[in-house]
Amino acid sequence: MTKGLSLEFVPLTRDLLQAYDEFNARLHRTAIVGVPNRDRDGGVPAPMEAERYVGVDGGGEVRGAYLLRWQSLWLRGKQVRGAALGLPISEGIVNKRYAMVGVSVLRDAVKRCEDQYVLGGGGRDGNVFRIARHTGWQIADVPFLFRVFKGRNFLRKLPQMQHRVGRILTGFAGNTGLAQLATDLLQAGSALSHGGSFSLRQSSAVTVEEVRSLAEAAEEVWPRVKSQYTFCVVRDGAHVEPAFPPGRPDLRRLVVRFGGSIVGWTVVMTESMSRLKAFLGDVTPGLIVDAFGDTSHATEIVRAATLYLASQGVDVVMTNASHQHWLSAYKKAGFLSWRSQFPLIVSQSLARRIGDLPLTLPESHVSRGDGDGVHYLH
Repeated sequence: MTKGLSLEFVPLTRDLLQAYDEFNARLHRTAIVGVPNRDRDGGVPAPMEAERYVGVDGGGEVRGAYLLRWQSLWLRGKQVRGAALGLPISEGIVNKRYAMVGVSVLRDAVKRCEDQYVLGGGGRDGNVFRIARHTGWQIADVPFLFRVFKGRNFLRKLPQMQHRVGRILTGFAGNTGLAQLATDLLQAGSALSHGGSFSLRQSSAVTVEEVRSLAEAAEEVWPRVKSQYTFCVVRDGAHVEPAFPPGRPDLRRLVVRFGGSIVGWTVVMTESMSRLKAFLGDVTPGLIVDAFGDTSHATEIVRAATLYLASQGVDVVMTNASHQHWLSAYKKAGFLSWRSQFPLIVSQSLARRIGDLPLTLPESHVSRGDGDGVHYLH
């Protein structure tokens, strides 16, 4: 129930698809495709199974919606049933009459799963951030990192540099070659100051293999390394396979070995990133979606992902990461940090389990592959 409006949240079923499509059209979200929930007859949802719920008014019109992506969370040595809240949306963004529907969306989601989180959610300027903060959810930013490979392209094509002063500066830097020199010096300085190297050259003990499925590697790595993390989404084969489905050819999956043994894996992409490219204009990005494994080999895994993307001719490699050892590995590889627009937002119940979220985040593994992950990017 929302103020002055009777609203019932129900699973998205086939008979509600037309109302759901009309709702999306009113919000100018015609690219969102409704998929009815699987009838699991009270059974436990499969790892990473997505279920959609809609808020229906007395006239049968959909006024709000959200998605729960069910998953097991690893928290202080135990597994907890949780979910990532994805695509929470209210008609209130186009019609003030439904301004309180957004709050109702979060309340209903929590009734279905107390221990849940939102990742990104439109950043700190988004409606999700505002409503979550208002309702007492805990929030911490997941650090953003990037490494530029084509300084001239990056500066000349970045939309944020298209104002008059920016065009003068980037034109001068690009024409004189200063852009590449400046970015290389900054990134080399970052690598050296963190005890690393600007070069991405790997030890002869490191081998990298591109694979179609990460299930086998994940099954081998997860039991050995899970104790190194205080909080993360479980990364066994049952979770990793549907998170990065083999049917997605835009995802590149790399297995990293050291001395012949698998020490970790990474997922990268250069395609299907229309949401990111909306901010980057004509800059060609490469994204490290996830890099996971033994933290003592984080540097080798990060370098493998970065080198692969560099070989694809991208202008810049970007990622978000939280764990202190992974942040160190990125900086050792010449990555720079910038203000993050990628908050982790956790429900009150999950926040109580985690404790102080900003203090726990450096011991936690959160990446672009979490939340609605690669499903959100395109």
